[in-house]
Amino acid sequence: MRRFLLLVWVAFFSAPALAIVTFDDAKVILQTPRAKHPLFVQIAKTPEQLQHGLMFRKELKPYDGMLFEFSAPQMVTMWMKNTPLSLDMIFMDAQLKVIHVAPNTTPYSLKTISSQLPARYVLEVAAGTAKAWGIRSGDLLVYEK
Repeated sequence: MRRFLLLVWVAFFSAPALAIVTFDDAKVILQTPRAKHPLFVQIAKTPEQLQHGLMFRKELKPYDGMLFEFSAPQMVTMWMKNTPLSLDMIFMDAQLKVIHVAPNTTPYSLKTISSQLPARYVLEVAAGTAKAWGIRSGDLLVYEK
């Protein structure tokens, strides 16, 4: 019996803790020549946050999203692993100018989605948002850190 309890104790206390990923919130404005669209986003910038993103989320309200912030402009690839929602991915440069839009991504897909140009930010919103708001290259995101 003591050996069993010792094994349980060792297994319990030596196992890595499940990481709970939390995010800071911010209000941003996606600004086009036609309109200004406020969004409430969660910010992903740590390696754990960038890796987790919107995985496992089953709902994303129309004015909610996630803003991925990378340390420097780079070729960015994203995927939809463990993501049950279809999303629009809006890639932006260091000045928060839209450089590419990947609309209506496929839930759970392992196919990579590329920024096509060096990006510093990626905004993920509910699928169809980019088309409904007329988001195109050159539009700006207003984000005060």
